[in-house]
Amino acid sequence: ALPDSRQRFAEVVRQLQPRYIFPSHQDDFFLPLNRGFIFNELTNFPQLLRTHQKEHLPGRMVLLDYFHPWTLR
Repeated sequence: ALPDSRQRFAEVVRQLQPRYIFPSHQDDFFLPLNRGFIFNELTNFPQLLRTHQKEHLPGRMVLLDYFHPWTLR
C-alpha cells in the first residue's frame, strides 16, 4: 500500500479478478516473528479501502488488525 502500489491497485485488481484481497507485504523476511510485522511509514490502507469501494472493484478486501494477535482457523 505504498504510493506506487496504490497507483496500480485498481488496474491490477480488475485484471486479476481476485476473490479476496490481502493488501499487505512484509519486506524483511529475516526478522524474527516476535519482532512483529512492520509496515512502511507511507502505507495507507484506508486509501486502498476507499478506492476499492469507489471503483466497485471485485473481491473482498481483507484488512487484518496487525497490531493485535489473531489466529487463522
